[in-house]
Amino acid sequence: MAVTVVWTDSVGGEILRSGYYEPETVAACRYFMKPGQTFIDIGAHIGQYSLIAAGTGLDVHCFEPDEKTFQLLQANIAQNRLTRVTANRAAVSATAGRVPFYPAAPTNIGNSSLRPQSYSTGEEITVECVRLDSYVKDHNVQNICLIKIDVEGAECDALEGAEQTIERWRPAIAMELSPVNLRVFGRNTADVTKWFGNRDFSLYTLGPSGLERYKQQETEPEFENIIALPSEFPSPIDVRWP
Repeated sequence: MAVTVVWTDSVGGEILRSGYYEPETVAACRYFMKPGQTFIDIGAHIGQYSLIAAGTGLDVHCFEPDEKTFQLLQANIAQNRLTRVTANRAAVSATAGRVPFYPAAPTNIGNSSLRPQSYSTGEEITVECVRLDSYVKDHNVQNICLIKIDVEGAECDALEGAEQTIERWRPAIAMELSPVNLRVFGRNTADVTKWFGNRDFSLYTLGPSGLERYKQQETEPEFENIIALPSEFPSPIDVRWP
């Protein structure tokens, strides 16, 4: 697929060099993408995962609040002639309405957030925010097999606004965890693990050759990607990469 990126951006630069950003996470997400079902992309950035899912035969609903990044997302959908993608210029959280939003610098546009973060430009704008549960109900979204959440510290808030959806469809959930970004929202990784544990989900990290059980570390990495799976998910989970 053709992809337009911001070449100064860390994610865009990696896509230019290697074809994908975080190929192990891409491989894991592909495993859980089921043609004919639905993928929800929260924090879609320029659309790497949305493009892959639509090209795999899934219906896609994606969310990106930053205006310039959203324009790139729309351009990437259009130039690939993808008709199964519904793109929303909106943030996703526990409450709906107009909220402050803090764009990030061109070197890391994915660090834009509902709170000022390390790459924030100092600018504050206002964006629309939705609850996923309300969106899914209003748009009659069905058969959700995978949700990706990358919202720079607002992951717990996004989960709280998606609780009914997650309980109904029991999808796989791919999520970035950054202890630093979570703290800006008054949260931590223990809050995330507790939320999933209370709903009978198991957490996995992306190990050297496949998924491994998540273990909270005393010294936490700057960020890591996890996969949350409901207990009833079929075994074995044979997600591998070279």
